[in-house]
Amino acid sequence: MAAQQSTPGGTSGNPPTITEIAPDVITIGPDYRTGGIAFELYDASANVGFRTIFDVGDALDAAMRMIGAAMRLRRLLTP
Repeated sequence: MAAQQSTPGGTSGNPPTITEIAPDVITIGPDYRTGGIAFELYDASANVGFRTIFDVGDALDAAMRMIGAAMRLRRLLTP
């Protein structure tokens, strides 16, 4: 499922639109202009993407959380 909107969005106080993407490109690297870490996802088939910049501490925290989640998932799926 490349792009499916799950909730309506708008400017009248409604929650933002959430779009599911199947990323073709995932890029994580330094953003020299801000001194932070840039994180990008891009889905070429749906022509949608996402980019955010973390400070170094937040990037390390997010990375450690992803590693922990992957380890728990592996434990659940490994017989």
